[in-house]
Amino acid sequence: MDISEKQVVWLEQKPLFEAEFIHSHLLPFFNFNENTGDYEIKSECVNNTDDEDRKVAYETLNTGWVMWLRAKRDAKAQAVPEGFVLVPKEPTEAMIQRGTKANSECLNENAPLGERLFRHPALQVYQAMVNGSGE
Repeated sequence: MDISEKQVVWLEQKPLFEAEFIHSHLLPFFNFNENTGDYEIKSECVNNTDDEDRKVAYETLNTGWVMWLRAKRDAKAQAVPEGFVLVPKEPTEAMIQRGTKANSECLNENAPLGERLFRHPALQVYQAMVNGSGE
């Protein structure tokens, strides 16, 4: 990912991160560097705090920021891949009804006993249940 792509992500995620950051009281003492993608302590704050406090604040803020970006990246990586659909763990009533209907159609249950097809309808039942699962 080149710098311009990273900057787009930073621009999108920075306000979300800052709104949720548990140590938001640190934010007024830092500027966000859009070239490096991290927070830097404001020059006017350098002389007002001791080195250890600055170091802890810097590490806390930037560690939180990096963890936020990684969590967002990993969440996107877990999105539903192409060719897959997201379905509930347990079928909905509508899914069950579609599957039952597809099963009946495959078995031709309304035909006289000697004319029933009795083939394995698993694929048709599966497709009927999944194809309408976005209800």
